[in-house]
Amino acid sequence: MKQNFDNVMTPCCQFKQAEHFAFCGRCGLALLQSCPHCFQALPGHFSFCGYCGQPLIPRFQTSQAIPADERASLSSTLALKPETVLPVSPQAEEALAHSAVARVSERRQVTVLFADICGFTALSEKLDPEEVSNIIQPLFQACNAIIGKFEGVVEKFIGDAIMALFGVPRVHEDDPERAALAALEMRDQVQAFSQALEKERGFSLNMRIGLNQGMVVAGSVEALEGMNYQVMGDAINTAARMEQNAQPGHILVTEELYQLLNESFELKQDRLIQAKGKAEPLQAYELMGVRNLRQRSRGGIPQVWVGRKQETEAFFRLAQLKLEEKQLLMVHIEGESGLGKTSLAQHVAQLLKAENEALKIVSASSTSYSTNFPYFMLQSLLRSLFSFDENPGHAEVHLFLESYLRALQLPNAQMMSSVIEYILFPHLEFPQLKLMPPERLQKQIFRALGELLNKVSQSHPLFVLIDDLQWCDALSLAWLHQLHESINEQPFIGVLCVTQRSSQSKASESKHAQLPWQIYQTLPPLSAQESELLFAGHLGFTAAEQIPENLRELKRTLLERAGGNPLYIQEVLKNLLDDQLLVLDQGVWELKVSLHDLPFPTSIQRLILVRFDRLVTRQRHLLQTLSAMGGAVSLALLKNLQNEPVSQRDLDELVAAGWLLVEKACAEPEYRIHQALTQEVIYSTMVKRRRLVLHRKIGEYLEVLSADHPEPHLDLLAYHFSRSEESQKAIRYLYLSAERASRLCANHQALEQIKQILAGLDDLDDSVKIAIDLHKQTWLGLEALKYDLLEKKAEILFRTGDYSNLLNLLEREFQADLPALQKARLMFWHGRVQEKRSEFALAQQTLELALKILAPLAEAREQARFWNAIAWVCRWQEKYPEAMQACESALKLLDLQPDMEQIAYAYNVMGVVCYYRHEWEKALEYYRKGLAIQEQIQDLWGHANSLSNMGNVYFLTNHWEKAFEVFRQSLKIREQLGDLEGISTSCNNLGHASLEMGKLDQAEKYLLRAHQLFKHLKQAVGSAVSQCNLGLVAFHRKQWTHALSQLEPGILSLEQQKVWALLPELYNTRVEIYLEMENFEAAQTILEKQAEVIETHGDPVQKGRALRLTGHFLLKTDQTEKAREPLNQAVEILEPTGHLSECRLLYQDLIELHQSLGLAEISYWKKALQDLNLLDAKSASEKG
Repeated sequence: MKQNFDNVMTPCCQFKQAEHFAFCGRCGLALLQSCPHCFQALPGHFSFCGYCGQPLIPRFQTSQAIPADERASLSSTLALKPETVLPVSPQAEEALAHSAVARVSERRQVTVLFADICGFTALSEKLDPEEVSNIIQPLFQACNAIIGKFEGVVEKFIGDAIMALFGVPRVHEDDPERAALAALEMRDQVQAFSQALEKERGFSLNMRIGLNQGMVVAGSVEALEGMNYQVMGDAINTAARMEQNAQPGHILVTEELYQLLNESFELKQDRLIQAKGKAEPLQAYELMGVRNLRQRSRGGIPQVWVGRKQETEAFFRLAQLKLEEKQLLMVHIEGESGLGKTSLAQHVAQLLKAENEALKIVSASSTSYSTNFPYFMLQSLLRSLFSFDENPGHAEVHLFLESYLRALQLPNAQMMSSVIEYILFPHLEFPQLKLMPPERLQKQIFRALGELLNKVSQSHPLFVLIDDLQWCDALSLAWLHQLHESINEQPFIGVLCVTQRSSQSKASESKHAQLPWQIYQTLPPLSAQESELLFAGHLGFTAAEQIPENLRELKRTLLERAGGNPLYIQEVLKNLLDDQLLVLDQGVWELKVSLHDLPFPTSIQRLILVRFDRLVTRQRHLLQTLSAMGGAVSLALLKNLQNEPVSQRDLDELVAAGWLLVEKACAEPEYRIHQALTQEVIYSTMVKRRRLVLHRKIGEYLEVLSADHPEPHLDLLAYHFSRSEESQKAIRYLYLSAERASRLCANHQALEQIKQILAGLDDLDDSVKIAIDLHKQTWLGLEALKYDLLEKKAEILFRTGDYSNLLNLLEREFQADLPALQKARLMFWHGRVQEKRSEFALAQQTLELALKILAPLAEAREQARFWNAIAWVCRWQEKYPEAMQACESALKLLDLQPDMEQIAYAYNVMGVVCYYRHEWEKALEYYRKGLAIQEQIQDLWGHANSLSNMGNVYFLTNHWEKAFEVFRQSLKIREQLGDLEGISTSCNNLGHASLEMGKLDQAEKYLLRAHQLFKHLKQAVGSAVSQCNLGLVAFHRKQWTHALSQLEPGILSLEQQKVWALLPELYNTRVEIYLEMENFEAAQTILEKQAEVIETHGDPVQKGRALRLTGHFLLKTDQTEKAREPLNQAVEILEPTGHLSECRLLYQDLIELHQSLGLAEISYWKKALQDLNLLDAKSASEKG
């Protein structure tokens, strides 16, 4: 039988409509519900069935009506004006049919509320289900009414839990606040209900609630009961996690909601919540109550900057001040899309340029696809710095840099040129950089760029604008973080300003927060006055007062919806003008439809999308093609990619309409989409099949374009083919791109690309082979390719120090049935990790077992690499004969199959072994052999290290002048390379040698430089050593107190770092100071403490010195007889070393000993001291 319900109205909005409708025409809520017992249809506001009397459990989207006076009061409280929505008039239907602003989006920003009744289970176990229903039903109704009161909707009831949404199907500017108010009121309602229930029935209830803000996909789903409003998205799961972790009676909100509610509500930080499927834990905040409720502007809570005038003045004044002081101003601007971050930076740059014509404006940016393109942002920066209008070839850049760097008068111009060319052309090889380890090469690049900007800014202060930091590649981002560390050493004069989207900055916020930004602000929306001026200006008025009366309501509504977003205002007006809904007729503006017939868009993305949909098919296809490319596209490439002719008229219209920018500086025009956000939105409109085809065509065109020299385009080829159906080409180019990324130390990119390849191998036939070199000469089957990738992944993880993930990888692979050769190669990395963790015995066992497996299967060169690794591990265990034997085995194999790097490495390990065995001549011989090979293969890095090793030998054999000379040669090479670590070590060595030569001022100069560099590099050991050496300078100046103030903290740091080999000399010096200060108690304590360390780690000079100091201490404390034994032992150790100053002090102590005891040998020691002084004088005369 048909049911008749007159004057049916929705409980929340009270909109009346005819009886035959099942859903509200205004808000979309269901008007009817079904009785779960007799299945009769009932009005939505019924609480009990009118046919059988059974209670009705609210199931979805129903709530109590709000009295008119209460609605008015609520609107006043929230500072809102109730919205009026009228049906679209017939007159406007035709005009709106093609209007961009008439479309509806399914993506919604909503606030999700999850609530769960605590105590429901206990209640259900003790009472009859009908009784439970009678108790709980009023509570559900009350909560439902509260949600409806704040114009939210109950999406569903799940047992004793409620899920509600604020922001669908209607959006309010303060949906987060509404949800928070509802949550607080629901909690209070439940607690009041519980008190009454406990008095009446002896049971108590409570409620815990979770809130989250986020994007969901929303829409209508057809169900048995009719159309129901449903949502999906991670924001819902996160809200549920908040609720599950809340204590009874508590409300937890996410970080996103905290940022929106903090100004109006009392919140306090709660614990971190580890949510399933989330890489990082979620920070929760407890909602306590209302603080100062007021309407919130869209676009985030305004912080320091309120209006564009204030923002501009603050930025401009501080920039002026820094430029006058010849300092660097670092500025970070973030904000939602469309707020004008880049425009603000460019405006300030132009103001500064007007004040200072010498200012050079440099722009760099990233794109949505550039994250995995090493140095993409820095390439952009350098091209702008050098004013390259086109992309010149390597030869042209090389000639330009020769002239440019010569004019800058840089001392290391040749190295600088190589570094810049390497960034711009990373596929080419440069001899000076070829053999640098990737980590050292990265540091060299960073330092060179800092030095370049520093030098340029001395004559032309710089304004460097870096756009879209959220897409910056990892290496360029690492440079940005390193830049501020070199500011004191390389004062870059000017402004460094970066922009970043707020919505995409959270993941990297912790990384960027540590940078010393003088301005780090979220850009707020435009003020009301600024928004009015923007509206007026777009229509040709110079002041808001000039806006005609008939447009005042349009202005008010548009600015209210825009929430201060300038792009939104511009796009809506542009749409109205394009659709001729707003027209200028004989100098008078006229809105052709009723304002109520314009349902304004709720997001900028939607504005762009619907405006895009209005274009003709040809123009949409053009824009989609450009969106897939990401960057600028030549007309020739565009014509090649399109299936239909490319009309110049279409391009011109798209440029005129603001969709495209045309760049005419190149040989032919290049086109790109005007805004990154627009490019993203357009790309998302393409169906998957069209994307696959388009990326394949782009990849194929690039292959033809780069047939002879594919190296410059490897990243682009990998990017496009990996997004096509060409799996084999995708794997090939991903492999080549990953190899290059690894070489550039772009380790994250390399690992991601390896992961992509491994995932794609499963989809290929086992018979497939992939070419893994540029010229397709080396082909690998899928199994061999998989093992090759695993080895590369292991090497990258080892290089980056990610030992835990490396061991996990090895453990997984060792469990599989690996071929013997692959198992041995992975075992090699296992042994290297054990070495790095100081598990030297285990490392030796692992490497030796790996070599045993490898030897019958691999070529001589690879076996030699394993032997060298074993030799180094043996050296750490002081198994010097085994280490030498391992190196000799490596060299025999390398006679059969030479590898000059491995040969040089073996000789250097042998030199180190001889050094620690105090076999000085042999150590020098091996170092010289390694040095000769390094010179032959132009390994400047290894050359500098070998010279440093040789200097250490000369130093310990008391040939301080020779030591100083080779240390100086090493420093010269390291300065040419820009190797800060090497420079600091060389300066420390030169200072120590100068100290032994008695040149204290020179020693102090080198040591101060070393100490500053070590501190800058945050190298604790180097900083401690250089500080101790400065203490030695004070010691030789007999500044005892100052010497101790330098030595004590340095020694403590070295002890904490367990650098025992460097401590014997410092311990002895400290004892000598206390003896000079006649603090015999402290001297005795240190003598006893240091004995074991010196015996284990000291060289002959320090061992003999410790014995001398023991004897000296005994003489000074009147224990003359006891002094004989340590002094005699010191003679046996020190005399063979030829250390003149130590022998002189020893002879003086022996003379005092024999004089005190009245022994006849005193004349012998007097003669020995005399001979020593003569020898020293003769040596000094010869040097003079």
